Amino acid sequence: MDKRRLRMKPEQLDYQDRGKMKWQGLLLSDHSEALNKSALIEKKKHVNPSYPKQSIIEISEQLATAYQNNCPLFIQTNTLNNDQELECFIALVVGSEGSDIYFTLKNNQLIMTPLENIRFTQSFDALSWQLLN
Repeated sequence: MDKRRLRMKPEQLDYQDRGKMKWQGLLLSDHSEALNKSALIEKKKHVNPSYPKQSIIEISEQLATAYQNNCPLFIQTNTLNNDQELECFIALVVGSEGSDIYFTLKNNQLIMTPLENIRFTQSFDALSWQLLN
């Protein structure tokens, strides 16, 4: 009995090696993981700092001055946003009702927040306000 082995190359069987294509799934998951890590690092770089809590009197004075002069304010509230950071915004004071303060953003969106919920206020440059998107 003659036992010969028939050896054929893959190309002879019309097989085409996909090269890197067969590793694409593995590379994609590794790449996704690396992108997620880099996004997390970037996000940590842009964390809103927690400004010192001001007294109600300081906040009230800043709000009154900004309202009288029609100047924008930077405001940080005690509310956490989706990223678990203290919410910050830049707005004009447009009025108040009781302890509720009304602000308007650059895009004319109206925001209401109780005075007790405001943590920090700081005057904001009017020219920079005009340049905001």
